[in-house]
Amino acid sequence: MKKRFVYILLVLILIAGFILRSYNLKNSFSFSGEFGDNLLDIKNAVILKTIPLTGPPVSHPWLKFGPMYYWIMIPLMLVFKFDVLVGAWFGVLGGTSIILINYFVIKKVFNEKIALVSSFLISFSPLWISFSRDARFFFFTTLVFYFFLYSLWNFYENKKGLFILGFCYSLFFHFHYSPILLFPILAYFVFLKRKSLKIKDYFNLLAGLFVPFVPLLIYDFKNNFQMFYKLILWVPYRFAGFIGLYPKNNLTYETLNQSLIATTEFIGKSFTYKSSFWFYVLVIFLIIYIFSSYKYIKSKKFEFGYSFIYLSLLVGVFGIIIHGDVPVHYYLPVFSIPIIIFSAFFVKVFQRNNSFIKSILSGVIVLMLYINISYFINYYRSFDESTFSIEPNFVSLELQKQVSNYIVNDSEGKNYSLVRVGPNDQFEEYYSQNYKYLLWLYGTEPIENSSLSYTVYENVDRLSNQGKKIVNFVGPIGIVKNEK
Repeated sequence: MKKRFVYILLVLILIAGFILRSYNLKNSFSFSGEFGDNLLDIKNAVILKTIPLTGPPVSHPWLKFGPMYYWIMIPLMLVFKFDVLVGAWFGVLGGTSIILINYFVIKKVFNEKIALVSSFLISFSPLWISFSRDARFFFFTTLVFYFFLYSLWNFYENKKGLFILGFCYSLFFHFHYSPILLFPILAYFVFLKRKSLKIKDYFNLLAGLFVPFVPLLIYDFKNNFQMFYKLILWVPYRFAGFIGLYPKNNLTYETLNQSLIATTEFIGKSFTYKSSFWFYVLVIFLIIYIFSSYKYIKSKKFEFGYSFIYLSLLVGVFGIIIHGDVPVHYYLPVFSIPIIIFSAFFVKVFQRNNSFIKSILSGVIVLMLYINISYFINYYRSFDESTFSIEPNFVSLELQKQVSNYIVNDSEGKNYSLVRVGPNDQFEEYYSQNYKYLLWLYGTEPIENSSLSYTVYENVDRLSNQGKKIVNFVGPIGIVKNEK
């Protein structure tokens, strides 16, 4: 392809990807308690003038992520005066940049045609768009994936860069621990090159693996390395439970079913918004995967890129089943792979002279594009400053700001506590950290156990428990003031 045409096409793809990720962002951004908790950590680090040694919390109370996300966000929040939407725009720009990075990395590892097709599919993939817009730190696992893939390819093809390879792999754990799934892939390609490696090469790899863990090691040193001790035991513990040697984490119908649901969403939503199509997309993709991998094995010609994508997806799915009962974001380290596999299949089909199959595949992509764009426009333009729903839970940022302003003005500078009643209020701090962050931003952060308290009722159906207490409403949200 002519370079000028390719670059024009790539620019158009990038523009489309950016628009889809940023359209009506202010009104449709879901500012949750979880993201609010991250922003409170960032705010505390700035106020206390400390450098965070750990990042966002993990569902396991004994485990922490690395601090890279906080290190990136702190200067951004300082420059933009702690605006909540900074996190959302960071996700949008990160998600858009992945389209470009995908092109250059996949072009190196495979070829230009596969790179263009996969970047095009990522630009309007519902899975990629939704994670870009959600402003969640773990989404940046997908960005690290490309650094890891390129460094692994560079090591395999050029026999160099082992320190960078180790560094890129350990960098994953600043954003999520699910990339443990890719460790067998790293070990496999290092094993293939074992005859050409020297002792110093292994030291370089280990040094690269070590460096990103330094902040966590410093933090864990104060706790006798309990976190790392438990983390090392965590993988064999999960596997032992899976095969029935341990009474927890056993494989059951429920855990297997949840893993299959997550897998179906992961594959299906990579290509279409319509959940009713996800199962059929999964079946078609499995046919493509089995056929493509069979043809590759039968060719007996080893190619790094194809070995990587086929093995990584297989190991990833198997690892998810072993873990059991996971949300879809556990697939983040292999998010790109279904689209790359489909793109490679698409390009190979178009290299043949079967016009019928070409027409079918082209029609499928056009149909996907039409369905996704139509759904996107209808869904995201429905959001405005007053959008509110309980199921699924969504409170517009503007409504949250109005609630926070009401409490700040009503408290008149007095200390107060905050409780939230609504979806997910079983979690820590009643999942109210989004309001707590806004309240701090407006001048009065809540404290614990104050004689004055405010209860924010997103679920007003539960107001009946308050008896004759006075309820003030900000839009559809009820606020109950309690003074002891």
